[in-house]
Amino acid sequence: MRPITCLVLLLAPVLDAAAGEEEDVLTVRMAGRAEGTGQSARTAAIEDAQQEVMGAMLRALGLSDLKAMRPVLRRAGRYIQSYDLLRHDSTGDTTRVEIDAQVLERPFRQDVAAIMLPRLPEPPRVLLLLGERIGTHSAFTIPEGGAAETELRERLDRLGLTVSGAASVRSRCSAAALKAAVLDEGGAGRRFAVESLADVAVIGTAVTASESQPDGSTLVRNTAEVTLRVFRGFDGKMTDVLAASAVVRSVHPHEGGEQAVRDACAKLVADTLVASVITVLGTQAPDTLILTVKGHANRSRLYSVLRTLKSSPFVGAVEEVFCSDALARYRVAYDGPMLDLVDLLTPGVYEGRPLEVEQVIQRNMILFFP
Repeated sequence: MRPITCLVLLLAPVLDAAAGEEEDVLTVRMAGRAEGTGQSARTAAIEDAQQEVMGAMLRALGLSDLKAMRPVLRRAGRYIQSYDLLRHDSTGDTTRVEIDAQVLERPFRQDVAAIMLPRLPEPPRVLLLLGERIGTHSAFTIPEGGAAETELRERLDRLGLTVSGAASVRSRCSAAALKAAVLDEGGAGRRFAVESLADVAVIGTAVTASESQPDGSTLVRNTAEVTLRVFRGFDGKMTDVLAASAVVRSVHPHEGGEQAVRDACAKLVADTLVASVITVLGTQAPDTLILTVKGHANRSRLYSVLRTLKSSPFVGAVEEVFCSDALARYRVAYDGPMLDLVDLLTPGVYEGRPLEVEQVIQRNMILFFP
């Protein structure tokens, strides 16, 4: 029987309390069809709907070419915990079904990330900005090479990501701006993520609390709570929130607190890797250009650049994602060669300033006004 497909997608996040631990589950409504009638046709139509569930979820992540995702599509049952058959009917020699599939999001995302990481044009560039309040400290600090940053950076480096920390941005960001980003005051996290020029910004806090033991022991119980917010650097969209805790007993609260922070961060490494890969997938479209302009980019000068850009016959819609005095970013529908665009934009002088190339990687172009 050759299955024929049709689909309707409905995503609703719920929590599965029946599993040993709470796990994210998505309810996805999907229709499927198969040729024929009877039990075997109904089974084929349900299998078709389950594969379409996986296809819809993959496309929702920004994946348009699903050839590499065949292992995920073939093993839909690995991710579908259960399903409810909402409709089943036959017309002529065609059987139709509609199901609500309960999809385990965690293994799905893990497998997608494992498949896609080696296929990305380059490893995701991840910026860590982590505030710490450890032991008796009453205020947040953002240390270079602190316990949280060191644990995450070293482990993510070993897993193939390109990771930088607070030291890479301290020269161009004030202490107040960094603190505002860490605490996400007034949406400062999104703004920091966009201006960081990283693919992914992981911004978070590590907080510890210490308490003496009631039995009079000399050991102190240190509890660490680590929360990470994952932002897409392209447009500052927050794509995930991760959290973990750990407990360490020690004689010295500060040393025990640092170890508890490291232990909590270690629990988040795998999820941070997966979130980073998933986050960049939506920016990999082959017919879309990510254009960033840095430097003395006032509005008038930027409009001149955009007029030149739109003179290309290969350029379609241009969407402004972010704009400030120091940086502007655009999503551009573009299906021509990147070199042609460089040759178009860089020879010109825009209100007395030339436009130079800082970086061109795949469909990501960074230009600057010196």
